[in-house]
Amino acid sequence: MPIKDKIQTIKDSTAALGPLSSSITPVLARVLDVVDARGMSYDLQVFALGGATDADARFEELLAAAEHQTGTTPSRRAADAEAAVESRGLRAVQVSFDGELATLTIPYWDSWDRRGIGQEIRLAASVLAAAGYDTVLDPQLGRTLNLETDLDQVLEKFEDGIALTRALAAGQPGGEIGRPAPSRPRRWWRRRQ
Repeated sequence: MPIKDKIQTIKDSTAALGPLSSSITPVLARVLDVVDARGMSYDLQVFALGGATDADARFEELLAAAEHQTGTTPSRRAADAEAAVESRGLRAVQVSFDGELATLTIPYWDSWDRRGIGQEIRLAASVLAAAGYDTVLDPQLGRTLNLETDLDQVLEKFEDGIALTRALAAGQPGGEIGRPAPSRPRRWWRRRQ
């Protein structure tokens, strides 16, 4: 189910809470709008480069193909790769397939330790590489990765996502992260719009 549909389902089900929904709905709507706009997980795209020389072009090609293949049975290679990754019992990294495009999803839960996440990313990527999925693209960094040299950058960017999630949970707008809170409330006529 696409994220927009999931968000709408959550918004619709909140209305069924009755009187409680009036206090939850504004906060939930704000959080869900941010989730919709920014996403609440760190995603890595993994795919077989095949004979292509341009990873970005190959990614766009697979993405377009996946959009047209909704509801189809995954390829044997994708099904086998998914089963191989699932057999490893990963806790922090979730793997999903859309056609021949695999996505490693790491939710922005702050209970994961950096070293453990790094190990799970490497493990999932190595299992996928053994199945022929040899290219890892990081949309957050905007480039393909060599996990031996780039994993620290991935984990730093992931930690930025955790900080954003914490700030949103605390009620800070995303642009306010890292800024000290005002020592006293500003007068209404001095507030920035």
